[in-house]
Amino acid sequence: YAYGYGWEFTTTSLSAISSIQTMEHSGAIRAFRAVIFRIPSENKCVILLSNCANQSGYNLFENVLRIFRGGSWDIPKQLLADTLYKIIRKGGVAELSKAYHNLKFADFPTYNFSTASLEFLGERLMVSQNYSAAVAVFLLAVDEDPSFAYGYLYLGRAYEKLGRVDIAIKAYKKAITVNKTSRAANEAVFQIRYLQSRKAVPKKHKQKP
Repeated sequence: YAYGYGWEFTTTSLSAISSIQTMEHSGAIRAFRAVIFRIPSENKCVILLSNCANQSGYNLFENVLRIFRGGSWDIPKQLLADTLYKIIRKGGVAELSKAYHNLKFADFPTYNFSTASLEFLGERLMVSQNYSAAVAVFLLAVDEDPSFAYGYLYLGRAYEKLGRVDIAIKAYKKAITVNKTSRAANEAVFQIRYLQSRKAVPKKHKQKP
């Protein structure tokens, strides 16, 4: 993994036994998401533009490459983030874990249960400033996949927004531990330094007149 000039250089998995070297750039705002994949070894560039910010570009990218290779297109599954978001709005975060596991048990073929689905849900809650709910989502994500570095990174950000700096730093450190070479780890290192520097600055006391 490497990152420079806005491009992420990484290995993208296409299946359990297949992967490819890519250059990637992505971004999302409100209801829109854009992802650019460049494949230097094949002189290909795949640009995905979506009006659904809760959708993973990787699933679409994998489908596009299957078509390039003469394969078939897999029909996308329903967005888990949208369903869980409605459940949280109706019943609060107390219902989140139960609803997630019930759906996973009863409707596994219907939804995409990747950690990216929970990541998108957490991002949506962060945008709406529902940081407590975002914490619950990212805790569920790292519980489902303890190696999910981005889950710990976003968990740290959510805790930071709640003013729980010490717990945020612990989450950032965990992001580094689980995958030291990831972009999430790089961002976590920066954020830890920033928070620790803020803690080191002495508070100014108002002088009495």
